[in-house]
Amino acid sequence: CGRPAFSALRITGGGESLPGRWPWMAATFMNIGGIEEYICGGSLIGPRHILTAAHCTIMNRNISKFNSGSSIHEEVERSHYVMPLCLPPPSARFETFAHMKATVAGWGQTSHDGGISAVLREVQIPVWLNDDCNPYYSVLINSSFVCAGQKEGRGSSYIGDSGGPLMLEYDGRWIQIGIVSFGRIFNYPYVPGVIAIANSIL
Repeated sequence: CGRPAFSALRITGGGESLPGRWPWMAATFMNIGGIEEYICGGSLIGPRHILTAAHCTIMNRNISKFNSGSSIHEEVERSHYVMPLCLPPPSARFETFAHMKATVAGWGQTSHDGGISAVLREVQIPVWLNDDCNPYYSVLINSSFVCAGQKEGRGSSYIGDSGGPLMLEYDGRWIQIGIVSFGRIFNYPYVPGVIAIANSIL
């Protein structure tokens, strides 16, 4: 896991991802009135499991209600373009990742009033200490969450990137340290996005 066959220079300002750069990225869709609508991002963490944010599956979507036609997806076949992302070791602590550069990828809006991106995009953002993040939100960002985003210019999570991974390279592999959760204003300068820490929910 966590070792893409294709690597590229990191895109510090954000931009389109090259094919195969993030082989664990997944997109979740819902059929609404016969139209497949993009809902959230996600990450492949095993042969049958996609990790995404809870609100992507339960808010007014009734995904918890299965019918007799429901079934488990067959195991995905690994390739250069399909590979799981590593999860952090159980012993990993958030303090290890504070101030490190992490990456968010997804198909979210690239502007507040824009549409969903037709291509996968990525942006590199620093991880914040929660004490630095709390003044931006009316609720306390507790130890189950972490903040990440640029302190100058744009570069926080894109709108619609909910459910996607916050990931970084650690001991030679890419690991997922969090799941994009919410933000007061995504993709605006000086306001970080809030990420659910992966170890706290698994």
